[in-house]
Amino acid sequence: MEWQSGALGQLTGADWQESGWLSQADPYLVWSDLTGFAGSPLPGRMGRTMPVIEHRSSGSKPTIRTNARPANLREITKLADPAQRKRDGIDRFEIGAGFRSDDPVPAGGSNTGPAVAALPEDERRKEGSRPVVGIIDYGCAFAHPSLRRPGTTLETRVKAIWDQGASGVNRSPGQLQWRPVPQPFLYGAETHRDRHLPGATGHLTLNEYIQRFAAQGWLNEEACYRQSGYSSIQMQDYSHGTAITDLATGWPSPVRSVPGYTDLNTPHDADIVFVQLPRYVNGRQVSGVLRANVLDAVRYILDSTPDDQPTVINLSYGGNAGPHDGTSLLEQALDERMLDRGTAKTFVVVSAGNARKRSLHGRATIGPGATARFDWNSLPDDPSDSFVELWMPNGARASVRVTPPGGRPGQYLSAGAVGHFKRGGFAVAALIYPTRVCQSDNGQMALLASSGTRLGNGSNPAPYGRWIIEVRNDGADAFDMDAWCERDDPPFGTRSAPRQSHFTPTASSLVVEDSTLNSIAHGRETVVVGGYVLGAEVVAASSGTGPARGLSGVAGRPRNLSSGARRGPEFVEASDESPVVAGLAAAAVLGQGKWRMNGTSVAAALMTRRIIEAGFTRPSTRTKSRRSPPSSSHPDNDLVPQDVVELADSEAMGADFMKPGQDAASLIRTITPQAAQTADPASAPSGTPASAPPAASGCC
Repeated sequence: MEWQSGALGQLTGADWQESGWLSQADPYLVWSDLTGFAGSPLPGRMGRTMPVIEHRSSGSKPTIRTNARPANLREITKLADPAQRKRDGIDRFEIGAGFRSDDPVPAGGSNTGPAVAALPEDERRKEGSRPVVGIIDYGCAFAHPSLRRPGTTLETRVKAIWDQGASGVNRSPGQLQWRPVPQPFLYGAETHRDRHLPGATGHLTLNEYIQRFAAQGWLNEEACYRQSGYSSIQMQDYSHGTAITDLATGWPSPVRSVPGYTDLNTPHDADIVFVQLPRYVNGRQVSGVLRANVLDAVRYILDSTPDDQPTVINLSYGGNAGPHDGTSLLEQALDERMLDRGTAKTFVVVSAGNARKRSLHGRATIGPGATARFDWNSLPDDPSDSFVELWMPNGARASVRVTPPGGRPGQYLSAGAVGHFKRGGFAVAALIYPTRVCQSDNGQMALLASSGTRLGNGSNPAPYGRWIIEVRNDGADAFDMDAWCERDDPPFGTRSAPRQSHFTPTASSLVVEDSTLNSIAHGRETVVVGGYVLGAEVVAASSGTGPARGLSGVAGRPRNLSSGARRGPEFVEASDESPVVAGLAAAAVLGQGKWRMNGTSVAAALMTRRIIEAGFTRPSTRTKSRRSPPSSSHPDNDLVPQDVVELADSEAMGADFMKPGQDAASLIRTITPQAAQTADPASAPSGTPASAPPAASGCC
């Protein structure tokens, strides 16, 4: 492969390095422009749009929001120009996944806006005074018995569904209504339980549609879903979103016989607003680039309820990369939205993630004049782009060089530079090192991006194997550096083929299990939940953990920690029924069917249920971060000189391990040693129900 300095954008036509646009940039936008959006679900041509998260200065209070309408691609690239951002009052911005808005969209206005999100306050109150449970996930079996109104036969509690990946309108009269979501979102399609939507004349509300398939109090669920135009639950045995919704608010409670949760079985009457994140856009899979979609989803749910109405949102989404200190745009936006609700009982529950033992986090301490090496392993037959983020403190003077598998090294780049590797005349990898990045004001970040490694279809794949990343300290002071692989595994329940890259240790860098919290789980206002194994009374091995970036490091070195950053999961809830029975059983798509699912998304759903049954109140006692037990973290770390291991682990904190023998009933109260109790042998977890298939891992 050939190394080439600079990056000539296919849309902008400008060299990003020479134009000065790397002063504060989104390096993912640089990669997309360099490759013509080849690895994005969005083909690089005019007429397509992309959501953007913006941080704008408005008087004395910065605001974070998505665009009122998704931005045209060429307009997005203009955001890289500091002068343009200054004119528009934009401090920071971050791109999301691409979407088309090809269907006719009604004009804006309260009567044609989204069914719930754009209604005036008095209209929203007419929709009902019940609390709202928001679920951001994938696949909602809206007619499931567990999601019906208690005391009724067939009335669903699902008030609205926004399928962000859907397009078009159901054209057949007498079918379930779907219409494109109009302003301010302009993508996806929605349906509603009670309200006839403008532009969907002759179509049925959810409740009306469900009644079509009822006879003598019995509902033909399979036929109901098959004709619904809602593909995520058609001909499916299970869906992640249905199971999570059941765990969070289904009745009877699916955990009513699980030790420690027998009291969580109050009939829930709250309305459910379900927002489905897309998995495919224009036939391409999307996963880690949905931050703008998540913010839109939260906005849709919160705007559907009066400001003083109790609301809890369960968010099953996350990635691995990012600043890991609460300063990302999405984390700050979530904090801002909850603070804007004032004293309202509003919660956003986020899973801690399942990345702890996946070799996705590398760390090194680099002395003056020294170089640390990171070995990053990409896999063959990967159809998707892969990314590594290298995070250093503000003020660090560093240079970065990359050597591709079997190739020659590129040049060392310092902040404000970019270079790429070409194969067959096309860019297949790039090292992008802005002076500042839009992802955070707290630290520098260099991005290594690689296109997919799958052969065929006339593509020019990137090589797979060991990439060598060298970071040289050009300054006078030592600094700690963190590297994260971005998430690239298949979305839950799909047969797609992304393959997760990972690190292996070197003589100068470690692969560590700490600081593996979900990349959007470091905010100050969200409720972050880790997974717990009942019976064993320990945190689940895969459950992501803290501390935030900058909290670990060499003893005595100043810590680069943003104010209020999270040290680890705030609470833990059950993610596994026992050490030998993985996961918890919850609703399948049809009827009384059950299936098992584990992971921290399960634990987060149980925290959502606990908040609801406590009257929409936050548990009063938080967990306390404690020093993690000694661990080699990676089986190959014993090859690293012992003094390096001791140096890097000397201040490791925030693993949030529970003391063996703690009573499961005290899970959300605290995980401090003072709360540890002796487990009751009579409360041993039950075995796997005969009707439940093997457990499947949660998405987050």
